[in-house]
Amino acid sequence: MADNKQETMSAATAQHKEPLFEQISSFVGFFILLLVFKTFFLPLFIIPTGSMAETLCGRHATYTCPNCGYEYEIQMLDPGSRPYFPPAAVECPNCRYRPELSVRALERTLRASVGDRITVLGWPHELGIKSLELQRWDVVVFKNPQDPEVNFIKRLIGLPNDVIELIDGDVFANGEIARKPHYVQENLWFPYYNNDYIPIKPGGAHGEFHPQWVARDDDGAWSGLDTRVPRFDGLDQQLTGIQFVTDPDGMLKPGTIQDIYGYNPLYSPDLTGEPRRSLPFETVTDVRLSCEVRLEGGEGFIELSTTKYGDRFIVRLHADGHLELDREDLAGWQRETLATCTGLDVDRPLNLSLGNADYLVTVAVNGKAMLETSPEQYSITPDQARQRSTSKTAPVVRIGAERVSATLAHLRIDRDIYYKCDPGLVRLEERVATARGVSSVDRGPGRATQGHPLTIGSAEYFVMGDNSPGSQDGRLWTKRGPHMRSERYRAVPLGTVPADQMMGRAFFVYWPGFLPLPFDGPALVPNLGRVRWIY
Repeated sequence: MADNKQETMSAATAQHKEPLFEQISSFVGFFILLLVFKTFFLPLFIIPTGSMAETLCGRHATYTCPNCGYEYEIQMLDPGSRPYFPPAAVECPNCRYRPELSVRALERTLRASVGDRITVLGWPHELGIKSLELQRWDVVVFKNPQDPEVNFIKRLIGLPNDVIELIDGDVFANGEIARKPHYVQENLWFPYYNNDYIPIKPGGAHGEFHPQWVARDDDGAWSGLDTRVPRFDGLDQQLTGIQFVTDPDGMLKPGTIQDIYGYNPLYSPDLTGEPRRSLPFETVTDVRLSCEVRLEGGEGFIELSTTKYGDRFIVRLHADGHLELDREDLAGWQRETLATCTGLDVDRPLNLSLGNADYLVTVAVNGKAMLETSPEQYSITPDQARQRSTSKTAPVVRIGAERVSATLAHLRIDRDIYYKCDPGLVRLEERVATARGVSSVDRGPGRATQGHPLTIGSAEYFVMGDNSPGSQDGRLWTKRGPHMRSERYRAVPLGTVPADQMMGRAFFVYWPGFLPLPFDGPALVPNLGRVRWIY
């Protein structure tokens, strides 16, 4: 009986089994469907260069600073005729330390990893779905207007019919400052100094840079400033504080905060002297100060403060759970309260941050925005921004305390992206040519740069890279590719991307390069810790 049942089941299986030809047809159909899906709906790309660093990395290596222990990515150079190799010198973005290593030693130390592999959401753009159209601050993939065989990835800055001008590192669109959404701003805060990585000695070319926290008063209330967790013991102490400085002697001068990218190499244009930077660093006035506050006793408060030109912004966390954002006019020393909230649980550590970017001040607790300025309270016009840029002053970053006992952990200063307006944005070969007495290309003032606004057409976009000093983007394109020379594109100015050259929005890093490459080939194992959404 069992044998008959088995024979019946085998016969049924045999009857339902597809012939070989049908199985092959099903496989081919599935392959075609997968190919169509990949090509038109979720195309895959690999990041070739560092123009979007540190949001997205091209071919790079990871290096740990021997002076402070900070780990950072370094661009690996592509000369076109030999394997990828390291730059002439590297500099830690946290402490500015330059290891005394030759290029050969760096080549032995640094092993290249492939660039991030990403997916692109192409179908909403292709189908013209209104609700999913490209938005300012999206990361987008498009055909390079100079070379149709190359796909570029940049951040979308200008929309059709916009007038774009970069002023003092910020984006102005149609006469108003273009503020970044919170999720984009979070991605464009670049780490500047992390007190979890305290340097052993000053950095810089001549030991001129020593990031540290120093007491503003010699009252003994603050301790542990040379450790990762400073402490305040002042239950009876009136307001006193510490300040971020970068002078090796600890003078109470505002600390230097600039648009340094550890990713970018230091070059030596004459190939013999001291490594020189591609461009001078710019002073960045948009910063964020954050730390983990643990209140242990008392009835007072801890406050974080930072300045931008003539304004000081202060957030106070009171021992009763009350949070307050104030603004102080440094010219008239007048102070006003801008926003408050209550009910915070101060019995546990709270991560408190005060950020000022795009003339928007935000106070966050444990990563959630709690207080924020309104445009009526704090804004800027293009004329005011241009005037301020002529007398740029470094922000003063401080932490104060009164009548409490508290510890501060994970002190960190981040700086906002600073979009370069310098007309001297040039590539390595042009700097080397100049050093050798050979005339290089005169790129002019650059498009959309300060004093040179760019008007975008009705079916065009303007894009720039997050690595502003190292991005070959719409500011500087000098020629048209063969695909852009037809009558159809005759009216499209250099520096913009026609809408039909846009491929879609990048949205996910699915395969970050991980394993060092002993040969020129794909990394076999991704760094799963860097699999992430793209903002």
